[in-house]
Amino acid sequence: MPKVGVVGPISSVNRILSVTEQMNLNIEFVPFNYVETHESIDIVKKNMHNMDGWLFSGPAPKMLTQHLLADHPVVGNCFQVGASLYRGFIQMSHKMNTLNMRLSTDVTISDEINSALEELDIASDISIDDIYIKFYDHNFSYSEIIDFHYELFKAGKVDGVITSLQSVYQALKDLNVPVFRNTPTKMEIRLAVQIIEEKIHTSYFKNTQIGIAVIDVDLFNQVKNMSKSQYQMQVLELEVKRILLQLNEKLSGYIIEKGNGTYEILSSRGAVEKDLSIFENIIHQIELITDAPILIGIGFGQTFYAAEVNAYRARNHAKSTALGNIVIQDDNTLIENVGSEKVLHYEIATHDSELLKKLNTAGVSVKIYQKLISVIKRMSWDVFTVTQLSEELGVTDRNVSRIVAGLLRAELVLLAGEEAPAVRGRPRKIYRLP
Repeated sequence: MPKVGVVGPISSVNRILSVTEQMNLNIEFVPFNYVETHESIDIVKKNMHNMDGWLFSGPAPKMLTQHLLADHPVVGNCFQVGASLYRGFIQMSHKMNTLNMRLSTDVTISDEINSALEELDIASDISIDDIYIKFYDHNFSYSEIIDFHYELFKAGKVDGVITSLQSVYQALKDLNVPVFRNTPTKMEIRLAVQIIEEKIHTSYFKNTQIGIAVIDVDLFNQVKNMSKSQYQMQVLELEVKRILLQLNEKLSGYIIEKGNGTYEILSSRGAVEKDLSIFENIIHQIELITDAPILIGIGFGQTFYAAEVNAYRARNHAKSTALGNIVIQDDNTLIENVGSEKVLHYEIATHDSELLKKLNTAGVSVKIYQKLISVIKRMSWDVFTVTQLSEELGVTDRNVSRIVAGLLRAELVLLAGEEAPAVRGRPRKIYRLP
């Protein structure tokens, strides 16, 4: 039976568990309570390998742990911008006996909160201008959010607060501010749990796909000029095979020697994805004893042929970009820098005709464009410079400048301003996504 960790304040976790008990699912939901939202990071770190999925009580703890669970297929949170927000409005309206409310709230996703407010459709009774919204990201400060609400209340600009954060709720309550919790309704919890259930089923079918790792060890070209005897060469080759057999055992796979230093390991997708960092360790082990370059391509597919094609495409991409290992999934998603903190996910194909037209104008390939977007999202940049991009991509400023100039021409990036240099020179241009 799959295990899903439920993370949140004790009141929210208990509420979620009461809903899951009524749904009679073939899933074990394990409670993890916290007092402060930031505790969710340690909870996930300590229990990451014991859970098959994670369900967070709201967007804040999920946002804080997204760097830990970026590659996890079963992660979700209860929504707090629909019925739960409307419930807060009703509770506040009932308490104050009026629809003409002036309030402040805090959320993480701007487009959803604006959409939820528009759907209220009560513009004649309450003005959106009377609602102050505090947006926050993963670097949020409790004191900053508390001060935002309290200063508005002291200034007489709001009559009450609706917050999604337990600590903010308690602090404002202690300050005698009329405050209401934005907690998920049973309907929203049920929807979030259903999404988790679907993700578990999808993950199960993905795990049963075929996974193939193609490993190239350029042993002979590297050592042929090092005056190694035939005996020494055979010893090195046997040592490489020993390391690969240990990898094969961990993957519960089947190893095939293709010749000329190329090996294939056949396994399941689930076994390969369980711990992709082991491939990085294999590279270090083999390089340590041979000083030979290692390339690893990993492919997934419904059939052996599809997985093998993807694996060799991954290997060839690794060779062309001088990267340690690459993963190409069956849906044309490329994953670079596997096992490191700088892992990148991006699409290598698109069916968006409008995007293709703009990229053609920019003179930039789909793969390069999607890779840039992936870097910007991973770094959570609102604005960026050519130098920042080139440092993350490991290429020259000149190359990135040419790409960004093309994307600017096609309006796929926009000029956000200029930054004065620390020393003499021309100001650096600052860009942003549309």
